[in-house]
Amino acid sequence: MKKIFFGLIALGIFSISCKETTEDKINQAIDAVKTDVKEKSDSLKTEAEKKLDSVQLKTDKMVDSLKTKSEKALEKGKEKIQIIKEEIKK
Repeated sequence: MKKIFFGLIALGIFSISCKETTEDKINQAIDAVKTDVKEKSDSLKTEAEKKLDSVQLKTDKMVDSLKTKSEKALEKGKEKIQIIKEEIKK
């Protein structure tokens, strides 16, 4: 009877220690996954910011170019209007 009792106690202690080890491994795995996800999300965030900056720069250049072209077109239009006014006065 003592052997059975001590055997059950030993089995209980062994199973408890195995649970702790399994729980530790699970916690370590969870921490590793959290770290990987955080690193990947940081990497994706950095890449997205770079692309956004690039798009913003290209957009600014296009707007400046369009602004310059429209200013030139307005100048030409003013000149044509001035010529037409002078012809009308004659």
